[in-house]
Amino acid sequence: MNISKNGGLTTHTKRYLPLTHQLCEQAAIAAFEDKWFRKNYLADAQKYGGVAYGRLKAETAKNEMHAKLEAVHGIALEMEQRVLDLMDGTADDLDLDPVHTFYRIDGISMKVRELSDCCPMHQCFGHLAVLALQPLLRAKLLPYQFASIPEKGQVALKRQVERWLRRKSLGVRYGLKMDVKSAYQNTSHAVVMGILEHEIPHAAWLLAVARSLLAMAPHGGLLIGGYLEAWLFNLVASYLMRQLLSYAKARRGASLPLVQRCCSYMDDLGLFGRRWADMQSAARKITR
Repeated sequence: MNISKNGGLTTHTKRYLPLTHQLCEQAAIAAFEDKWFRKNYLADAQKYGGVAYGRLKAETAKNEMHAKLEAVHGIALEMEQRVLDLMDGTADDLDLDPVHTFYRIDGISMKVRELSDCCPMHQCFGHLAVLALQPLLRAKLLPYQFASIPEKGQVALKRQVERWLRRKSLGVRYGLKMDVKSAYQNTSHAVVMGILEHEIPHAAWLLAVARSLLAMAPHGGLLIGGYLEAWLFNLVASYLMRQLLSYAKARRGASLPLVQRCCSYMDDLGLFGRRWADMQSAARKITR
């Protein structure tokens, strides 16, 4: 732990949570939520939690928690040990099953997307990393980012845009939609890890877990369907949006923003401004 001269925690330390058994239990509970009926989740609960398959299945049908909590405790112990092994250098990775990928047609856009199916322990470690990253995510994600964020769905985005359009002081007259092409596939691990290493350089265990999970992607980039990956892309998008909002032009000694407001829905960006030419200029700059 890093202590500043005045005895308090440094900024970097405040941006992530330490590895604890309780944090691992929270991650396991979140990963297994509404999935206790699946065979692979029940099998892992029996293997690592030490609770018989039949007992878990029976108590799941009755919506009881005793066996589940026992299983979660065992899974959390296994997670802790794997992270410690990774940190000690006795393991090259988290010993997870390979990621299974498959193709599916998006019912709305009709695009063919490569989705991923991660094993239960993979999802547990994804939830663990996201829980530990919450201080950083709360500090960096912008209020106008939507998708994969609790209470930030399509309806919330629609209402936010309506509020901007009603505010006469903003003077919004034009809107421009941009799409990041193959966003997940084209987001390199180097960019993601560069951001994390800059923001939380002392979070050795968390950086090791994130690096190990990112390396699981069969074709590089970010997995579509990974829990951690959705949050990491939103983190990258927050930097993109800040860059967009920083573009300005000088007029009569004053600095005027090219874009009045900006929002995102995962890999879709929405730009709102007063002049069409200014928005096009901002779009060209961010594309470069």
